[in-house]
Amino acid sequence: MIEMIYDRLSGIIASGATDDVNYILAKFVLQNVDEIPDTSIYTLAKKCGVSPASVTRFVQKCGFSSFVEFKDNCRDEKYARELSQNFHPIEDMPFADGYGEAERNADLEVIFSDIRSCISESSLKQAEEFTKELMESDDVVFFGISFVQIFAKHIVDELLNFGKYCGYTTDKDAILRNKRKNSMIVIVSMFGYKLPLDEDFYKQLTQNYDRVWLITQNPRGRIPCKSIQMKLCPHSTSNYMLWMLLADEIVYMYKRLLCDKN
Repeated sequence: MIEMIYDRLSGIIASGATDDVNYILAKFVLQNVDEIPDTSIYTLAKKCGVSPASVTRFVQKCGFSSFVEFKDNCRDEKYARELSQNFHPIEDMPFADGYGEAERNADLEVIFSDIRSCISESSLKQAEEFTKELMESDDVVFFGISFVQIFAKHIVDELLNFGKYCGYTTDKDAILRNKRKNSMIVIVSMFGYKLPLDEDFYKQLTQNYDRVWLITQNPRGRIPCKSIQMKLCPHSTSNYMLWMLLADEIVYMYKRLLCDKN
C-alpha cells in the first residue's frame, strides 16, 4: 500500500504557516501533483519562488531519500487520483433523474442491489473471525492510506466506547518499527489498489505482530494472511455504503461478543 502524498503533507498544511517555505511547497504539490513526476527540482523551485536547496530540505522533511523517490510517490498518487475520479462518473449520480418517490426508490434499489451482490456469506464469516481475534489482541493497529480513514476511524472510535483502544496510522515505517506483544495489524486496502502485502513486507509484519489481517476488495495476487474480502460495487455510492456497513457490522459483532462474555 502506498502512503499518499497527502498523508505526509497534511501536517505541514495544517500548521497554517502560509509564509513558510515548506507550506508553500506542500500546497503547490498537493494542487499540482500530476505535474510533479515530470518536473525537475529546479523547475519546482522556480514555480514556488524558493531555492533548489529548499526543495531538497522539503523532500527530506517529508521522509523521502531523494527527489526521484518523491517524484515516484507523486506519480503513484496521480494514478490513485485518476482511479478515484473515474469512480464517480456523472451518469451514476444518485437521484439525478429527480427527487420524487419513484425516482428515489429506483436509485435506492440499484444501490442496495449492488451491496447485496458484493458482500457474501464468506465475507461475514471472515468478519466474525476477524472480530474475535481483534477482541483477543491487546495491541491493535489499523493501517491504510487516507482513502480508508473513515472506515478505520469509525471502528476505532466506536470500540473506544467499550474500552477497546485501537490505533490508526498511514505511516508504513511506524508499523514496522517495534515488535508488539499480543498484537494485531489490520491493513485496509480499498479497491484492491496496489496490495501492500509483498513477501518482504509480510515477513516484516509477522516479525512484529502476532496477527496480520487484510481487508480489501477484488484483491490482485496471492494474499499471504487472513483477510476479509468483498467484491467491488459498480457504483461509488454503494461502494462507500458497503464499507460503512462492514465497519458497523464489526462493531455489532464486537458488542455481541462482549455480551456473550458477560
